[in-house]
Amino acid sequence: MARILPRVSALGFLRHPACWLLPAVLAAYFWVTAAQLDAPFAWDEVNFFWNAEAIARHGVPYANAGFLSDRGTIGKQYQYGLWHPPLYLYTLGLGFKLFGPSETTARGVGVVIMALTALGVYALARQTIPTPARDWGALLAVVIFLASPLVIQSALVLDIDGTVLTLLVVLWSLAYLRLEDTHGRRLVVALALLSGLFAVALWAKLTTPFFLLGVVLVYQTLRGQPLRGLAHASAVGVFGGLLFWGTWDLACRQLGMPFEMPFQVTWLELHDAVGSGHSAELAERVESQALPILAWVSPYLVAVYVGAGVARLAALA
Repeated sequence: MARILPRVSALGFLRHPACWLLPAVLAAYFWVTAAQLDAPFAWDEVNFFWNAEAIARHGVPYANAGFLSDRGTIGKQYQYGLWHPPLYLYTLGLGFKLFGPSETTARGVGVVIMALTALGVYALARQTIPTPARDWGALLAVVIFLASPLVIQSALVLDIDGTVLTLLVVLWSLAYLRLEDTHGRRLVVALALLSGLFAVALWAKLTTPFFLLGVVLVYQTLRGQPLRGLAHASAVGVFGGLLFWGTWDLACRQLGMPFEMPFQVTWLELHDAVGSGHSAELAERVESQALPILAWVSPYLVAVYVGAGVARLAALA
């Protein structure tokens, strides 16, 4: 089967005017976010700050959590900040080690990571958009991405999702699209690289990266190769999961951290998200949680996603 995605030259895009305008778009993004870098912390941002500061000082995310309730009980005042695997905390801790702990440093880390994510969006768009609209389409994708209020807010907020997790999801998607058509020995190398990057994504969060495996299966099924999708998803999921498990176990043994804590917290969060399963509770959750998020992301983008999904289903049928 012929490739759906075009082959993209490594350096040819540097000669296109769209690439020349990319720094101006990034500069506008930095200008918008700069005015908010010193905003005071709110809610659980404080705990991210304290744990990252502890990492900068002692190498371990153990700090004053203020008697937070986690794992179903009220713990001690000083706790490990391992509500998720600590990749974001260590990234934030590195920023504190280099530039000192402050609101500006903490929010600046997220702003820089989101700028790197925008570059990944540019590359991802060039990988998927056919010529002749490839370069201008990629620039438009970055503009839409960085102009989103949700993206700007996520960059400035101390949190996992809008920082390291988004960057890793974009990078993994880009890597998969570049490597998924390899064969033979190269396929083994490609799956090893994808599994490694998947393990790093699990170091950021234990939930979202697994959805990538479902996306792979759907993508390959739409290409008429469901067995390939199942093989890729299984290999990356198993080997990437084992790689994360082994490296996390090694880190916990070396640093004395509680191995089970991220798993326990994730399980409780999933249980809380599911709720009792009653229709009235589900409707209340959609109204109070999902609808405000959809409005913030923007209704027109939601409409575009729904339209694209309907078109895909019609094409598949």
